[in-house]
Amino acid sequence: MAVKNHYNVLGVTKGASQQEIKKAYQKLAKKWHPDVNKSPEAEAKFKEMAEAYDVLSHDDKREAYEEEARYDSMRRNSSRQRQSPNGQQSFRRSSSRSDGARGGLNEDDLFGMFFRGAGEEYEGFNFNGGGNIAQVQLEIMLEQAWKGDRVRVNISGKEIAVTIPEGSTDGSVIRLRGGGENKLSQGEELLLTLKIAPHAYYAIEDGNLLGILQIAPWQAVLGGEAEARLPDGSTLKLKIPAGLSAGKQLRIPGKGLKRADGSKGDILFELELAVNERPSAEEKDLYRKLADTSSFRASMKSRGTET
Repeated sequence: MAVKNHYNVLGVTKGASQQEIKKAYQKLAKKWHPDVNKSPEAEAKFKEMAEAYDVLSHDDKREAYEEEARYDSMRRNSSRQRQSPNGQQSFRRSSSRSDGARGGLNEDDLFGMFFRGAGEEYEGFNFNGGGNIAQVQLEIMLEQAWKGDRVRVNISGKEIAVTIPEGSTDGSVIRLRGGGENKLSQGEELLLTLKIAPHAYYAIEDGNLLGILQIAPWQAVLGGEAEARLPDGSTLKLKIPAGLSAGKQLRIPGKGLKRADGSKGDILFELELAVNERPSAEEKDLYRKLADTSSFRASMKSRGTET
């Protein structure tokens, strides 16, 4: 399967800046968010956009993605070149050795190592030589990373139970050595690099979970309550202080994922002022009354510097 073109998903060029990518994502998110758009394809499109934004908005993920895309192009070109005269594709398999050498690994072996998820069969690994190391990328859901989970991974016919620690973050490595109860033989070693799949509501940044909480104009002025969805699907009522403006954040401390220093990140909700695009006649009348009685007038905001 070809690597997704995240740039096309967001409608930006490959050389787009972070600001252009963010602007494109926000525009599309407002159009396709499942809470706003009730069409059958809205949720799938929103998830696709969220995945693209999660990759392109982080320089390290973007660089890795572009490298993956280049490799995928090379792999497909190589596959076409290896096409035999009768139309049959030829493949080779070999083992991954602990000395770090590629040995006889071809492009298909390397590609298959790193882009599969839990529950899939990982072929091309041979643990029979002793001292072998298998490295695979394991895709998990944010809920599994947040709460922890126990999954089973099949590698060369061996079903291996893997415990995902609570609070695991993207890029975490789980190391299993043979000789215990994990069905790996003595001298065998398995390195699992966790990849957290994009989430419909949260982005991940340095252990923090970043969500957007939409509030009504009167809630920003008067305060109130809003219901937020946590990564495991449960809900939590958040108290909105009076007098908040768009761009402010609400914080749930210590409920994010693990940071590099071992501490826990936070859950952060950025407040976004939501305006009904199709207000009723009664709502319009109330807004007119507010406009007539309020002393506020729209104007430029000073950046605090003089020119």
